[in-house]
Amino acid sequence: MELREDRHLLLVDLNQVIRGGDYVWVTLNFERADSLALQLHSQVPATDRPS
Repeated sequence: MELREDRHLLLVDLNQVIRGGDYVWVTLNFERADSLALQLHSQVPATDRPS
């Protein structure tokens, strides 16, 4: 996972496909703090949106 400059999380090397509109659980593990589990709603990429 990468935190991008525009404050988006980019998930890489996934084991399953996540489509726009899906909800997924993500656990963030921090070096100096507890883990944080979040349920995230994926966005439809702008290139996939109907015109």
